[in-house]
Amino acid sequence: WAVVTVVVPVVVGLALAVVLNGKVRGKPVLRLIFYTPAVLPLVSVASIWGWLYNPQYGAINAFLRSIGLDSLAQPWLGQNSTALGATMVAAIWLRVGFPMLLYLAALQSISPDLYEAATVDGASRWQQFWHITMPGLKPAHYVVIALSVIDSFKVFDLIYAMTYGGPGTATQVMGTWMYFNVFQYNQAGYGTAIAVVITVVAVAVSIPYVRSQTKEHAA
Repeated sequence: WAVVTVVVPVVVGLALAVVLNGKVRGKPVLRLIFYTPAVLPLVSVASIWGWLYNPQYGAINAFLRSIGLDSLAQPWLGQNSTALGATMVAAIWLRVGFPMLLYLAALQSISPDLYEAATVDGASRWQQFWHITMPGLKPAHYVVIALSVIDSFKVFDLIYAMTYGGPGTATQVMGTWMYFNVFQYNQAGYGTAIAVVITVVAVAVSIPYVRSQTKEHAA
């Protein structure tokens, strides 16, 4: 869960930011469309995707049936083989907007003169991206990755509202497993240990960002 819901939103968010930083029509509208899911309540997002995944009336299965792919229609949240992937899709849709916004702000702080000089020197767009854009986004990388990792480890609402950790334990993540152990299985010590692990991870991934900011202020 952590790997997919960190890597995919960060990569997609960066790609969208690069595209929207260029000459694209309707940039304000596109920014609004991509960022809107990030400000929705997690329970609302779970309800939206729960309806989309509904095996009988959901839009996804209805679309598959309408194009003759009835065999692909299935209970997406009701079977072990697809439940975790289905919740990941919802999480990715929810989280793409935030990295996009941060990267977009960072891209606008990079001087256009650097790209003009690189173009004059014959650098390709790909070379400009790796040697100008990526180094210029280094501070943003720390923030985006740190916050994404923390969000992925402490996720609870989305999983709880969509699948309740099921079917079985197919979609159990650390947040829901902590909750079930403390409040349902009466294993407060084990649940607390899980909470400590989540806290340690959150602190650990924040250290590089804090160090980078300290160095910048010291310089």
